[in-house]
Amino acid sequence: MQLAKRGAAMLAALLLLVVASGIITLMFTSTLSEIRHTGDDVAIVQALALARGGVNLGGKLLQEAVRDELQTLTLREASTVERFPFGSSPNITDPEPSPDTVIRDLVQKVTTPLQGKIDALVCSAQVRPENAQLVSVKIYVTDTACGDPLSNISKIELPAPRFISGQTRTYAIPFVLVAEAQIGSSYKRNIATQGEYQFTIGGGKFSQYALFTDVHLGKNNGDVWFTNNTGYDGRVHTNGSFKIAYEPWFGDKATSVGCTSRFETVGSDGKRTTECRTVNTGAEFASVGFKRANQIGDPPQFNDDKPEFTQGVDWRSDYIPLPVDALEQEEAADENGLPIAGDQDSVTLYAGDAAGNKLVSDGNGGWTPQASHQYIEHCTANEPCQRYRYSDDFRLYKQNPDGTWPQSSEPPEVENFNGLVYIDGEVERLRGPDRAPIDSSYTADAPPALASFAKMTIVPKKGARITGDLKYESPPCSTMSRREGRTVTSAICDNLNTKNILGVFAPTGDILVGSSNSDLSLNAPHDVEIHGSFMASEGVFGTENYWRDKRGEINLLGGIIEKKYGATGQFGRNGVHTRGYAINVTFDQRMALDYSPPVFPGTGPSDIQGVFVYIFGQREQAF
Repeated sequence: MQLAKRGAAMLAALLLLVVASGIITLMFTSTLSEIRHTGDDVAIVQALALARGGVNLGGKLLQEAVRDELQTLTLREASTVERFPFGSSPNITDPEPSPDTVIRDLVQKVTTPLQGKIDALVCSAQVRPENAQLVSVKIYVTDTACGDPLSNISKIELPAPRFISGQTRTYAIPFVLVAEAQIGSSYKRNIATQGEYQFTIGGGKFSQYALFTDVHLGKNNGDVWFTNNTGYDGRVHTNGSFKIAYEPWFGDKATSVGCTSRFETVGSDGKRTTECRTVNTGAEFASVGFKRANQIGDPPQFNDDKPEFTQGVDWRSDYIPLPVDALEQEEAADENGLPIAGDQDSVTLYAGDAAGNKLVSDGNGGWTPQASHQYIEHCTANEPCQRYRYSDDFRLYKQNPDGTWPQSSEPPEVENFNGLVYIDGEVERLRGPDRAPIDSSYTADAPPALASFAKMTIVPKKGARITGDLKYESPPCSTMSRREGRTVTSAICDNLNTKNILGVFAPTGDILVGSSNSDLSLNAPHDVEIHGSFMASEGVFGTENYWRDKRGEINLLGGIIEKKYGATGQFGRNGVHTRGYAINVTFDQRMALDYSPPVFPGTGPSDIQGVFVYIFGQREQAF
C-alpha cells in the first residue's frame, strides 16, 4: 500500500514537471515571438518614418524644381494665337474651352514632357540613410513615372488636367507623389499623396479697350475734351483724368485713375517699369472746373455737362502702365514669326487665292472667291519686294525669286507661324490692297487685307503711317455704331465667331493715318476703313497734318491704345467737322471675350501669375 502511494506521488511529480516544462517552453517561445514582433514593429515604424521623409523630399521638389519646369513649359507652349492658352472652343462667346481640347493640349504639350523632366530628377535619385535602408520618390503627372505604371503601386487614379476659370485663365494639372521606404528585404512602406498644380497665365490684353490713354492730353499737351461728338461702345480708360463737356456717351465701363506724377524704375534685369506716384481722383467739367471723385454725383451732372455712363464709371481705378518696349514681341518673332530688318517703304497685307489674286466684290457685300491664302509683302527702297504667304495650316512660305511659290511638300520658312511680324524700324506705308476701281471713294470697294483665318500682329518698332484701308474678309460686325445728337445706333455684331484679327503695336513713335502730304502715295483715301487694335505706347494714334485738308471719316472697328490722345481732325462750333478726319470707333466685341491679336501686349505680365500646389490627402500603403 505504501509502495503504491509512493508510485502515485512520483507519477504526479513527473506530470507536474512535464506541465511546468511545457509552460516554461511556451513562455519562452512567446517571449521570443514578442521580441521578434517588437523588432518588426520597430522596423515598420522606421520604414514609415523614412517614407514620410520621402514625402517631404518630394514636396520640396514639387514646390521648387518641378514648379520651375512647369512654368517653363506652360509659357513656351501656351498659344498666343487662340483665345485660350490651352484648349479651344467652337464659339468665341463660350466662356471656357471644351474639356477634351484642354486635356489634349495639356497632355501633349505640358504633362508628357513634364513627366520626362521629373523622371530625370528623381528616377535615379535614391536615398540610403543606412546600408539596409532605401528611400525612393516617384511623381506622377501621367499614368507612368520612371517606367512604372501608377496602377502597380497605388489604387489612386490620376485625374485628367482641367480648365478652372475663364476670367483668369487658370488651369489645373493633377499629380500623385509616391514615397517608398524599405528596410532590408522584409519591411516596406509607401505613402501616396494626391494633389494638383493650379496656374494662371497672363493678364488681360490691352485690346479689351475701345480707348486707352496714359495721359489724357493731346500730343502737345493740349486739352482733350469728351463732347457731344464722343461715343465709345467699348471700355474706356485713362491713367489721367477725363475732361467732359456737354453730353458724351459711353456704352461700356469707363475708368480713370487721376495720376498726376509718374516714376520710372529700372530693374536689375534692365527692364523699365512705370509707377504712379500721386493721384488726384476726379474729372474736369467744362462748366465748373475740376471736381474730386467724392464731389461727383451719380449720374454726374453739372449744368450742361451731362455725360452718359451707361455701364457706370470708376474715378478711382488702378494704374495700368503701358509697356515700355516690345522685347516679348521681338523674341516671339525670332522664334516663330517673321522678323524684318530696317525701315520699310511699305508693308502690304491682302487676302487672295492660290494664284495671288486679290478678292473681288460679289455684289452682295461679300467677296469672291473665299481667300485661301494670307499674303504679306514688304518693300525696302531700292531693293526688290519680298512676299510671304500662309494658309489656314499656318505654314509660312517665302516667294521664290522667279515669282513661283514653293510646294506645300517643301519645308516652309516658318513651320507654325504665330502671326507676328516684327519690323525693326519704321513703316512709311502700311496698307491693304487698293480699291477696285482704284479711284473709288467708297470703302466698300476696298478688298480685304486679312483672310478670314488670319490672325496677325504687326510691330513697327518706330511707328507707322497708314495709307490704305485695312479690312477683314469676315468682319465681326455687319454695321458700325453711329451717333446723331443724343441718339446712338449700336453696331450689329452678328459674326463674333469669326477668326480674322489684326493688331498694330508701335513701342516707339506714332501710328498716323496719312493725310495732306504732297506725295499722294503717303495719304490714305478720303474716308478710310480700318479694322484692328492699334497701340502706340510712347506715342499717339491720330491723323497726320490733321489741321489741314478735310479728309472725310475714319471708320475704325477695334480700339485705340496710346500714350496721349492723338488728334484726328478739327471741329468748329457745335461739333462741325472742319479739318482732317472725323473718327467713328466701333468696338470689336470679341475683344471683351478675351480674344485678341497674337502676342498683343497685356495689362499684366505675360507670365505665369501664380503656381500653387494643393495637397488633397495622403494614403499609407503596406506591402
